[in-house]
Formats: sequence, C-alpha cells, structure tokens
Amino acid sequence: MAQRTTKLKQVLIFLIAVYFSLFFISPVLLTHFSLPKNTVNWYVGLYYPDYFEYLSFVKQGQMGNFFLKNLFSHEDNQLFIASWWPYPLLGMIWRYLPFLSLPACYWLASFILAVIYMVLAFLVIDLVLKDYLFIDKFLAFLFFLTAVGFYYGQKVVNYSYSLGSGFSRFSLGAPHHQVGHIFFIIGILYLAKNFLVKNWLKTSLVIFFLSLLLLFSSPPQLLLFWLVYLTTILIFLLKNWRTEKKINFSKINFIYPAALVLILIAPILFFYQRSTANLLVINSGKNWDLANFFYPPLKLFFLTGGLILLLSFLGLVNYFKKIEPARIILFLVAFFSIFFSLVPLNFFGKNLLAFFGFHNLRLASPASYLFYATASIIFLSSFFKTKRILMTAGFLIFCYFIAGNLIVWREAAKTPYQAAYLQFMPEEMYQGLKFLENNQRKGVVLTSPNSSLGVVVPAIAGRRVFFGRTIFTLDYDKKQQLADDFYQQKMTADQAKKFLQEAGISDIVATDWEINKEEFISSYPFLSLKFENSQLLIYAF
Repeated sequence: MAQRTTKLKQVLIFLIAVYFSLFFISPVLLTHFSLPKNTVNWYVGLYYPDYFEYLSFVKQGQMGNFFLKNLFSHEDNQLFIASWWPYPLLGMIWRYLPFLSLPACYWLASFILAVIYMVLAFLVIDLVLKDYLFIDKFLAFLFFLTAVGFYYGQKVVNYSYSLGSGFSRFSLGAPHHQVGHIFFIIGILYLAKNFLVKNWLKTSLVIFFLSLLLLFSSPPQLLLFWLVYLTTILIFLLKNWRTEKKINFSKINFIYPAALVLILIAPILFFYQRSTANLLVINSGKNWDLANFFYPPLKLFFLTGGLILLLSFLGLVNYFKKIEPARIILFLVAFFSIFFSLVPLNFFGKNLLAFFGFHNLRLASPASYLFYATASIIFLSSFFKTKRILMTAGFLIFCYFIAGNLIVWREAAKTPYQAAYLQFMPEEMYQGLKFLENNQRKGVVLTSPNSSLGVVVPAIAGRRVFFGRTIFTLDYDKKQQLADDFYQQKMTADQAKKFLQEAGISDIVATDWEINKEEFISSYPFLSLKFENSQLLIYAF
C-alpha cells in the first residue's frame, strides 16, 4: 500500500510538472488557433532575433554540422560550439523526426527540459523538507512553480532578466539555458546528498564531470555552483572548528573533492578561455553582456520577488534550526543570486564580473526560488499550528500566485505578434526562402535591411547572409548602409558588381514593395531572376 501511495505521489508531481510546462508555453501554442489563411506559423515565443538565432543553430545540426558557423555575417568562417551545443544536437535528432516542423521540434525539446527541471526541483524540496509531510512538500512545489511578484490592477511588478514569474524563471524557449539550469540543479542535489559522505574520490569524479558539463553549458552557473560549494565548505569548517576547537582532519573529508577538482579543472578552464578568446561570436556575446549590467533598486527587487520572498525571510530563523548541507546549499544559491542582483562589484571603475564576460543577472538562478518556497513552508508550518489552517493559507497563497500568473500570461500572449510577419509568415514568402535551401549555392545571400529577412534566412534555408542578427554581424552599420544603397539603386552597375563580388554574394532576395522589378534589373542587368511569386523575388549573381 505504501509503495502504491509513493508511486501515486510521483505521478502527481510529474503531471503537475507537465501541466505547468504546458501553461508556460501556452501563449505560443495557442497561436496555432489564430493562424491566418495561407501563412506558416513560426511560433515565436521570445525576442525574435534570439529565437531565429537558436533555430539557425538547430538547422545547422539538421544539416549534419555539430560545430557551428556564424551565418549572420559573410566573412566570419570560424567554427564554434560553446554553450549552444544543445541546438545542433537537437538538429541531428530532428533529422530522424521528419513529421515534426522545426518550431515543433524546438518547442517539444523546451517542454521536455522544463518537465525534467521541475521534477528535479521537487527532489530538492523533498530533501530539504524530509521531515515534513507530503502536503507541505507539495505546497512548496506549487509555490516554486507559480510564485510571482506583487501586483496591482493588471500589472505584475517585474524587470528585464528577473525571475519574477515562471514565464521567465524556467527559460522556456531557450533550451541551452534550460540545459545549464538542469546541470546546476543536479549539481546542488548531488552536493546536498553527498557533501558529508566519506567516499571523497567518487564525489570528486562526479563533481568534476558536473563542472565540465556546466562549463560547456553555462559558465555563469558554473561560477555560482562553485561559490556555493566553497562557501558551504567554509561554513562546515567553521562548524567543525567550533565543535572540536581544532581542525580534525578525520572529519573534514568534504574539503578533498573540492581541492582535487580545482586542480584538475584549472588547466581545462585555461584552455577553454584561450580557445574561445578569439572567436568573434563569443566576443560579440560578451560585449553585449558587458553593456547590459543592471542593478534593480532594492524596492523594485523586493516587489518583483513578491510574497514568496517576504515569507521566506520570515522563515529564516526556523529554517536554520537545522544546520545541514541541503539547507545551507539552497540558502547560498538564493544568497548569491540576490547578492549579484543588487551589489555592483566595481573596482577602479570596472565591474569584476566583466573578467568573466557576462552581466550580473546571469548569476540569478531559478533554483533560488527553491529556497524561497521551502523557507516559506517552514514559516507557515510554524505559524499555523494545524494542518487544516496551513492548507487553507497555502491554498489562498496559491490562488494569489495563479491570479498573478494570469496577468503575466496576457502579456506573454502578445510576444508572438511582436514579430509581425515573421510570426505568421506568408506561405509564398516561406516557399521563396525554401527555394534558397533547395538550391544551395556557395555564395552569400543578400537581404534588404527593411525586410528583416536576414534574421530568418539562416534558420529556414541554412544559408549565410551578408548581414542579419545585429550582435553577430561584423560592421553591422556599414553593411546596412551598403545594402541600403544597393536596394535603393544608389550604386552604379559597376559599383554594385564590385560590391557583390567582394562580399561573395550569389543570391539577392527582394520584395516587390521594396523595389520596382523593371527598374531594378535595368540598374543591375548582370542579375538573373531565378524565383518569383507574389511575395519574393530572388536574383542570382
């Protein structure tokens, strides 16, 4: 009977994870039911340049390439992989799923990763609240999934890159971030269970491989993981000193794995840094991050954290009545997430995080909400003396969170439509871009700055463009001006021919609302029209 009850609880947790994963991507999925006639739905559920960048990586994997190329700039031929490796891997899997479209495969992967993360999150809750009843753990799980910032009217307090609602907290629509978060939560779960285990060699090997996975999936999460790990070691060393009045080496085996792994991983970190230092794509990403440090005012941070943050602070005293690895580790995840969100580490005019190449909010972990949720339940359990009252209070708080999520949902439902015709792409435009894929040529594709098609050609056709994604296009402004001059026919025929030759351009994509076909071919008689429909013109050079 007990075994059957345990299985039912496991099934319940899994179904809740499935339900909320679907809920958080439902704004994207529901666009299926508003698809205009003769259009193709691209299910754009996040900032569209990011989305099509990730799809371009999946497309390269589908074409058999594990190492990626920057297809958004004509002269960048460097191969790279970095934290984007889940995308080509997904593309290689997609090759064997011909019944799925590219967006369907992408969102299915994101959905599966979200379910995995949520189930792992419950395992952490189960460990921290091991002395509590299942109903307490279940409430903590619901709080973790649904917590939102404070809200008034139809607005939930939030800021960019915050974790204030599940729509941003679980990184749905960005599988490479989801993979990094999964490895991180596996790491803290393993540490929480094995921190004091005496078999330090096995622990060393596991932590070493987890560190490698984090390095190649999410360097910010690797840094956070090790800050938490080393601080936990320091706390238990002090605890040992306070108890023994000296360092008892027979009781501090927990320091050996960290020491060994640091020795092993140091040369790998050095090699990784050296091998990526000259990659244009990596440096472009770093430059963007370094220009986007943001430290929210304390009031804004508190309001975004909302009721769950307040309850967790009230539960701190009871939370630390037990000093054990699981509780210390989870608290430190939240502590460092808050610290890096609020405290600028500026020395001599430069933020110390600039050395690592990412902005401060990359270090905010969704796992911090596991601390908020468990500490909240510990407070509520101590405050309300009967389970009936606790369940009533927990249900009311859950309802408050759900109401906030519905407000956020209405905002999230607007995201796909912000991509305009890149969300619901005219079918004939899509056919034109597939023509580029089906007629692969060695040269570069030129698109008009006014069309934004340079962002989507790499994802749909797998072709390199002259310019596309802003941060990945070298000399973007200069290229935009050149392209504008070309499409507006400000170039002479000789100037245009020289421009196309020097850039290695073989295909030119245009629309009839951008150019007059007769005037265009009259200005550039060396072009030949290879494809034409009501949406696109494609010329060959």
